[in-house]
Amino acid sequence: MVVTRPKKSRRLVHPDEWEWLAKVSTLERMRLYRVADQTGLKTTQLRLLKYDDIRFDAIPPFIDTPRGPRVITSGLAAELGRMSRWVYHPFNIPHHQPLELLLGMDRHNARLRWIEAAASPVERSQREASNFLKRPSDQEWGQ
Repeated sequence: MVVTRPKKSRRLVHPDEWEWLAKVSTLERMRLYRVADQTGLKTTQLRLLKYDDIRFDAIPPFIDTPRGPRVITSGLAAELGRMSRWVYHPFNIPHHQPLELLLGMDRHNARLRWIEAAASPVERSQREASNFLKRPSDQEWGQ
């Protein structure tokens, strides 16, 4: 019998969550999250990404990777195009922190801010019970 470990649960950031993540994160990290979300690239792949890998003028725009092109939206391409062209690696990801940890911290802080923004005690209670902005691991363990 072959025993395999289950893969980590991953989920895309829900469209409603982007607004709250932007309130607690830096512009650079928001770009990083959007690229990861749209391309499926992992932390190591994002670390190796070079500015020259981004094909801004292609239709549709894409990021050239060793495993093939990864399409991105024209809006994200325009946003990435506004970055300084002298930057060799567009994202400064700390080597000791995987993307999942950075996103998890920002998601946690965004959730706290979202709960605090509740207009009433009843709404606050409903928000606390919601899965909105929870990490997948929090949902699995009912935290």
